[in-house]
Amino acid sequence: MKTPIGGCLTRHRPRTAMVVIAAAILCLTGCRKSGPDVQMVEGLVTIDGEPLVAATVGFSPLIPGEGLPATGATLADGSFRLTATRGGATEKGTTVGEYAVSISKVELMPDPKWDNLKPGEMPSGPREIRYRYLVPKAYESTTTSGLKTTVKKGLNTGEAFTFELKSDYKPE
Repeated sequence: MKTPIGGCLTRHRPRTAMVVIAAAILCLTGCRKSGPDVQMVEGLVTIDGEPLVAATVGFSPLIPGEGLPATGATLADGSFRLTATRGGATEKGTTVGEYAVSISKVELMPDPKWDNLKPGEMPSGPREIRYRYLVPKAYESTTTSGLKTTVKKGLNTGEAFTFELKSDYKPE
């Protein structure tokens, strides 16, 4: 004997209800905050008193395992926001901790053997990749930059996150 359509639905309602409840639980747990507990970090980078545009700012924990590395890029006014690696939300900051700071800006130098070729010409060797440092190279490394700061709970901005670079900087 065939089961009427209504009987089929009645027989599967408990299973359907379980699926709906399971989906609701997954949705609610998925809506919780996940990832590292990051704090907003906003700062400013200048060189010789002028905003440093399109530079890369890096934060590296001074104590391994205490903090997350983070990076940001400076805008036209020299301002930046950090994004923590390994799970940080874009431009939302990094975790609480003490950090060494690196700042770099380089441009790719032309290679005349490759950049001045006429149509159909072959280069005379491999492309030579050279960079020109637009800020002193010492700022590129956390061990020679001399820049350090501390990220605390809450909004991190102001003097502790303002980095005034000098074009004639030499590490001590």
